[in-house]
Amino acid sequence: MVGIYGLIFGFMSPGTYVPEMIGAICLILALYGMGLFDVNVFGVLIILIAVILFIAEVLTPTFGILTTGGAVCLIIGALILPKGPLLINPQWFNEFLAIIIGVASASVGFFLFAVSAVLKMRKKRAKVGAEELIGHITKAETDIDEEGGTIKLKGERWNARTSGERLNKGEKVEVVDRDGLTLLVKRKE
Repeated sequence: MVGIYGLIFGFMSPGTYVPEMIGAICLILALYGMGLFDVNVFGVLIILIAVILFIAEVLTPTFGILTTGGAVCLIIGALILPKGPLLINPQWFNEFLAIIIGVASASVGFFLFAVSAVLKMRKKRAKVGAEELIGHITKAETDIDEEGGTIKLKGERWNARTSGERLNKGEKVEVVDRDGLTLLVKRKE
């Protein structure tokens, strides 16, 4: 029931991803609890869901929520996967558990690093187009006023004008906006 309610709540409020993820995991655990899956099939299914959650983390802005769900699924699936005489030996199981936790931790670390790198890239200013020019400081090549003038920026000569003030040749100016091929500048204090 928790799985069904999680899916209903997730579909009623899209974009949170948490209820859908918890609902899906609970539904799969319920199917296993009802005996519809063999242990090995269930372990493989949970590991596949972990991979799907890791991929979904890269494609959606969930900031680590799906990675956490993927790590939980990876640990559960890997613990359920082995069967037979290996489970009797406690030393083998302890080593296997350490490997599982290590792999899950490495996966979480990698995806958190990737998400943080993506967030840093989104915060950076544009490197092309008009937005890239705004904020640069240069010197006036000619006198600049409301009628116009020229500046040299990044090896290119640009038409420039001010919004009321007069700038003399050689003064430091800051680009504040762009109007077509003309840059709007102001005196840099």
